[in-house]
Amino acid sequence: MSSKPERIEDTTSSQGKPSGISFQDLFDKQKAHFDSDVTKSYEWRIDQLDRLICMLKENETRFSEASRSDFKTALQENIFEVAASIGSIELMRSQIKEWMSPSKLLSLSS
Repeated sequence: MSSKPERIEDTTSSQGKPSGISFQDLFDKQKAHFDSDVTKSYEWRIDQLDRLICMLKENETRFSEASRSDFKTALQENIFEVAASIGSIELMRSQIKEWMSPSKLLSLSS
């Protein structure tokens, strides 16, 4: 068995020909991306969802009136549009910790 890192194909070379990138290089790039704060903490994500809910509740009447004006539908349907969005966000909020937890990937070789 070779001590060199295994190579994988990278089809994004400027010449349009496959070139190799080591798993370590790929890992290092992914880690740098993660460390760049592009992926946010649980607390930050919960805060953003809470702010979104607050904004929807504070502007529920405005959203309903705008929807009713645009689509000429019943007031109850327009209120439901905001309520459904809030319900979806609350579901996201309840699931986000699980979604953020590490998960095992299936091996393609098995």
